[in-house]
Amino acid sequence: MNWISCSDLRREARNSLRGRWGLAVGTFLIGGIITCIPNIISSFMNNTVGTINSNTVILITCITAIIFSIIRALLEVVIEYGRCHFSLNIAEDKNADVVDIFSGFKNILKLLLVWIITGIGFNILLLPVYALIIISALYFAYGSISYFNGGYGSIAPDILSGAFGFIGILIILSIITTIACIILDAFMSQTYYILKENHSESIINCIKNSFKMMKGHIWNYIILNLSFIGWGILCIFTLGIGFLWLTPYTQITKAKFYLKIKEAYYFNNMRINE
Repeated sequence: MNWISCSDLRREARNSLRGRWGLAVGTFLIGGIITCIPNIISSFMNNTVGTINSNTVILITCITAIIFSIIRALLEVVIEYGRCHFSLNIAEDKNADVVDIFSGFKNILKLLLVWIITGIGFNILLLPVYALIIISALYFAYGSISYFNGGYGSIAPDILSGAFGFIGILIILSIITTIACIILDAFMSQTYYILKENHSESIINCIKNSFKMMKGHIWNYIILNLSFIGWGILCIFTLGIGFLWLTPYTQITKAKFYLKIKEAYYFNNMRINE
């Protein structure tokens, strides 16, 4: 079957949003506010604790920052699923409601597993960068100690040349790992939509099916995301207000993308089985 262009996907999204822009903007705004709540509470607590003269202030501040960072990360995963749930209902011209944004709380354990698997995957890809940073730090520390203790004048140029080498390798590794992370994100991008349509499916199978569906469509997905950059730049000039409309527009276009690749996936499987 023929692939649909980004402009056609965006047009279909606008058609589905016709008469429901207010609902979409309001729903996504509520989702955004919810994800900000942990930061607001954390800031309030830090300001309150900061007025107390105690040696434990720094420890309390660090602990609360870590706890609320984890809570926010979990909330973002849950709300992101809710956005996908809501967007897919809009994209399929089904009944959509503000409560869809909270649908992720029903699948919080599965979403927690997605968060863990995603975190592990991205950190594995970033291991070479982490390793190089540690090696660089040890190299410079050793060189600095040798220079100041031994007074070897020839070590300074060696440290400088080594620095340029490490920086060059770090830049190359960063580019490679960034590309790898973008590809991994694209492969896993359909997981929430699949889970939404198959609540009883295990999260591992949802991720596997996302990988299968995205085969041959990675570049299409990347191009689709890049096609919104211009709109994003324009929204910046509206002091961010434009993002209230751009965010649901983007999400529902991605839901349309899911429907197309799902159709293509099952169409290809039917041809293979014939």
